[in-house]
Amino acid sequence: MMKREYILKNIQGLRAIAIAMIFVAHTGSFITQNEQIQAFLSQFGGYGVTLFLSISGLLLADKKQKGIYDGTIVEGIKYTWNRIRKLYWLHVLMWIVVLGINHFAGREFGAKQIIFSIFNLTLTQDYIPFSGIINSFNGPSWYLSMCTFIWLLTPWFIAKVEKTQFTLPKTVVYISEILLLRIIWLTIAKWFIGVVDSHHVGINVSWFADWLTYFCPLLCFGTYILAFFVRKLYKGCKRNGKTCMIFIAILIFSCKLSVGLWQSSTFMILAISIVVSLLADNGNKVIDFVLQNRFLSNIGNLSSYIFLIHGPVNFALRDFGAAIPVPIKFFVSVLITLLLSIIASRAYKGYVIKKEMK
Repeated sequence: MMKREYILKNIQGLRAIAIAMIFVAHTGSFITQNEQIQAFLSQFGGYGVTLFLSISGLLLADKKQKGIYDGTIVEGIKYTWNRIRKLYWLHVLMWIVVLGINHFAGREFGAKQIIFSIFNLTLTQDYIPFSGIINSFNGPSWYLSMCTFIWLLTPWFIAKVEKTQFTLPKTVVYISEILLLRIIWLTIAKWFIGVVDSHHVGINVSWFADWLTYFCPLLCFGTYILAFFVRKLYKGCKRNGKTCMIFIAILIFSCKLSVGLWQSSTFMILAISIVVSLLADNGNKVIDFVLQNRFLSNIGNLSSYIFLIHGPVNFALRDFGAAIPVPIKFFVSVLITLLLSIIASRAYKGYVIKKEMK
């Protein structure tokens, strides 16, 4: 088995874990009516998103580039389109589905929804620091919007780093700089939110607080390239270096669980990036058996479809599934989402085959 294929098999298992975490975070009210447990489950959404971004950064670091990009905006647009065309049709379809759900639930479609639709369909909703726009219609699609930003910048990033000699000290410096910039950003953002909340009572800070500390595409791009550099560091380490990385990851998780860390989300992201790199080609028979089993691999293959489909399914169950008891509603959501994801996957594959035959 080629190394690249081996890594991809492990990665699909990690993708399945990521989408499971996000799914559970978004369906907490279907699992239990206990608000404390729901709040606990909602935390897994952020970890799942970080896991997806770390996987993307890892794969970019492992990919042999066919040529060095010039880093132009045209290259960025082509790079983005090549990746987004697989899902954009489904994104538009889910927007239509949510429109239908809102109509039958008695919600009016006015001028505000038209504006939100423009941001939604152009995949720019994540660029606006307003939670109403970011989470409009199919809420989870903000991730696809964020990915367009990352993909647009990827050729520029590759053009900057592919000529770099990744010595261990230099790579450590890159990682430290990204962590420092994230800490500075979050510190200023939280200070700004506090000032606005204290002096401008009429402004709902939650409108942009989540964007400044979580949704912001620049923060997500930072997570993506952090995972890239962690992977470069991992590949450059000898056996003792990899053991050291395991120790660092365990230490970060322990500090988070016991005493916490200053700007702990930043260091949790570093820990997740390290763990993803360690698990991608671990070589441990037990770990590889778990990550490469057929069920997880299939879920991983469907993860992009599940991501876009599970939101509208949950909206429909929320509005029209009042008679379905908890936690049966959760299993209904799982079954419908998986079924529709399989149909969407086969529909796209059928389209590709027909196009290739022409």
